[in-house]
Amino acid sequence: MAIPIVSGVYSRYRDLSTIFAGIPGTMACYCFVSDKGVDNKLQFVSSSSVLTDHYGQPNIDKYGGFARGLLNAKNTTNITSIYAMRVLPENATYSNFVVALAKKTDESNYTYVFEQMSFTSEETFDNNFWTIGGTTPETSPAGYDFYLPLAIFYAEGRGDWYNRLKLRITKIINKLGQYNIDLYELKDTGDYEFVDGIIVATDYVTLDDSGNEIYIEDEVNEGMKYIKCKLNPNMPIEQIMSYLEDNGTITDIIVKDITEVEPSSPSVGDIYFISDRPEGSFVGQEGKLATYTVEEEWEFIDLEYGSIFKCTTDGKYYVHYGGGFLDEFNIYLHGMVFEEGEETYSGGEDLKFKEFGNGGEGSMVDQYGKLLSNEATDILVDAYIGNIDSAIVDKENIEFSLLFDCGYPSQVKDAIVFLANLREDCMAFIDNGDHYSPESAVNTRKTQNTYNTRYVALYEGYTEVYVPEFKRNVFVPPSYHLSTMIPRNDRDYYLWFATAGYTRGVVSGIKSLRYNPNIGEREQMKLYQINPIVTTKGETAFMEQRTTLIRPSKFQDIHISRLVMYVDRNLSQIAKYFLFEQNDQFTWSECSTRMMMFLDSLERAFEDKSVSCGASDFEKANRMFSAKISLTPLGVVERILLDYTIR
Repeated sequence: MAIPIVSGVYSRYRDLSTIFAGIPGTMACYCFVSDKGVDNKLQFVSSSSVLTDHYGQPNIDKYGGFARGLLNAKNTTNITSIYAMRVLPENATYSNFVVALAKKTDESNYTYVFEQMSFTSEETFDNNFWTIGGTTPETSPAGYDFYLPLAIFYAEGRGDWYNRLKLRITKIINKLGQYNIDLYELKDTGDYEFVDGIIVATDYVTLDDSGNEIYIEDEVNEGMKYIKCKLNPNMPIEQIMSYLEDNGTITDIIVKDITEVEPSSPSVGDIYFISDRPEGSFVGQEGKLATYTVEEEWEFIDLEYGSIFKCTTDGKYYVHYGGGFLDEFNIYLHGMVFEEGEETYSGGEDLKFKEFGNGGEGSMVDQYGKLLSNEATDILVDAYIGNIDSAIVDKENIEFSLLFDCGYPSQVKDAIVFLANLREDCMAFIDNGDHYSPESAVNTRKTQNTYNTRYVALYEGYTEVYVPEFKRNVFVPPSYHLSTMIPRNDRDYYLWFATAGYTRGVVSGIKSLRYNPNIGEREQMKLYQINPIVTTKGETAFMEQRTTLIRPSKFQDIHISRLVMYVDRNLSQIAKYFLFEQNDQFTWSECSTRMMMFLDSLERAFEDKSVSCGASDFEKANRMFSAKISLTPLGVVERILLDYTIR
């Protein structure tokens, strides 16, 4: 509406300055097997270094040809971002170590026991582990009178790679309640390498130097590589102490105070616990109780390892571990560090490592750790059709435009094609198979890879290259090259420029081809929508760019099919901002203008284009309007006629 400025003068503003940011047209999606990483969950990966950090290097010795999945993903992330999913069977297990407060039947002290549990999901762990044990011999595991799970450290993903991790926890000198948690990885050389480290506390009260909370669960789960941490959610420390006190396991001595300095005027009967670094006559008596006797002298009393007592001044419970005390907030953390028979803290010495264990890849590998092809195939199929993580089929919230086969078995190829056809917003680049002749390639196309869709392209020709990640020469499928070439083409040119020919379709680093089809064989392949890799006069390149669509159509060209999908995503994004606007000429005109602005920005994409928005009476009655978009995409040059006139 018009805004009055002065009497009789009004102003009205129409904002045409809004700039629409186009949606990226190059984003790939991969499912693969790998040594490590969060599993069975679609993850965004921004770069090659992030991919390698999370999922490791492709392991051809363990996974064979299936290692090409991670290899191709790495090629793509050298140029653009991807969505990635590491897959594992349901019976794969987490590497972990747990700690429980326990009392063995034949012992008098309460100690901490360390074990590696076997569990396949966080849900099953939460539902079962925290309820293990109890407060009587009948409810505790065999050999224990008392067994209470306290905490667990476990890997971010399942698999045996995480069994090489070890954790070390050390107390920070002069910072009460703060601890260093350091994570180490066992390398192939047999040496440990530092991976990550953070400072934590076992309560919400202790703050770091910047005044931030450093509660152990939050810090480990949000800030550390590879591992997570959980404390028992069902048994607060007050309940633990209450149980011990009710059952007579708290030491009979009620301690008045905890001190480093000899009290100046003690009373007879006062009892003090002497801390780590005493002064005065308490020097050398650390870790003991000091009782002031009727003879007005100090009597020092040794405490057994694991003794628990209560302080009258603060009402807290304390656990004695031989060289100091643990207050009620720290029993969890110290339980993971101090154990009878281990080194105890004394002046900053490093503590022993706690090892992770029991991680495994389940039925996907054999007893020797080698991949079972049939099992891996089934899991990859489930991943691509959305049975593992439904996010992969959620085109509204997860956007990607490229799917690359990685020389996978035919069942996986079919699953990738299913995903492309289901989403209708991405192009699948499928390897036709490893053949030694054009006739064999055409036969596979006719009998096995019988796809007929504009969302799929079929490529042919394995080539021998040196793969640095494998440290050897191997024959790779066309997708190995395409996983780099297509994102690079989109970056350096436009996605509606064909990745074919001697300008953008050249393949480098080729040592040999399985076979090199001649002109006649290439024409036969073209009839069956197969895109071959060819060497002519020393140059190797992809010489076709067909989709698998059989009927004559402009959608037989990959570059046009990708262009239309890109346009559709962006125009849909523009259109959504007109939802719930007035259904009138002003809205239609505004929508048309913005759509044309976007189409005009696509250089050398169309011969002709137009947009017309409006609504019929029927459409108005149904609260909608339509945008009629007419596009004539530019084709590519596939033949050149040299027309000579000789005079």
